Amino acid sequence: MKVSEIISKEIISIYECESVGTVKDVCLNKSLKKVNGFVFFNDDSDVDCYISSNKIYKLYDEGILIKNTSKIEYFYEESNNPINKKVFSIAGKDCGKIIDIIINQDSNVEFLLTSKGEQINPDNILTNGINIILIKEKNQKISIASFKPKDKIETTNENLQVKIVKMPIIETEESSISTPPKITANTTSLLGKRAKRTIMGLNNEVIVKQNQLISQYTLNLAKKHNKTNELIFNVME
Repeated sequence: MKVSEIISKEIISIYECESVGTVKDVCLNKSLKKVNGFVFFNDDSDVDCYISSNKIYKLYDEGILIKNTSKIEYFYEESNNPINKKVFSIAGKDCGKIIDIIINQDSNVEFLLTSKGEQINPDNILTNGINIILIKEKNQKISIASFKPKDKIETTNENLQVKIVKMPIIETEESSISTPPKITANTTSLLGKRAKRTIMGLNNEVIVKQNQLISQYTLNLAKKHNKTNELIFNVME
């Protein structure tokens, strides 16, 4: 079925026997091989809601059936939706823009459909950027890592001289203390970990909820609200 035919359709809760909202977006995994879930809204909430694919009772062209409203979550992340992204092959061919996503009943992506009629198999996606998707040819053995710039060390002569620089010493009345080098936290190591507690930002905006997975969107939001350090010290190992 086409994702475009599910967007704007209703989500029906069987137990409550009512419509709980209208589908507005789809969330795919990083490799664009599977639909993780759907984002929807309703008139009773100012916050978008989310239903995970593994909590959907039935997925069909006319909408989505769920067992009950306990399966619903609030949505604070960014949807990984490739629609409207341009697609180019590694050979430089313009394959058009993604206009639809064809999925099966298990929420697996069969192919991505472009404006030029191309059917993009997710297995052939080389890299997925912000606005562009690069693909390789079928069965072509190539990795994005092969395009990584090589580290280059330039030397002026064969005999290299090593110069040892002493750390600055701060003299005090009682002792001499050497200043340690500055340590910069690598926030990318937080990706995929879970938050120990809910962290709030300015105007009580939720940056991350307790036990929620930390994404790049979470890191950006924490930086915006000057909450990066608080996030660093509140993750589960």
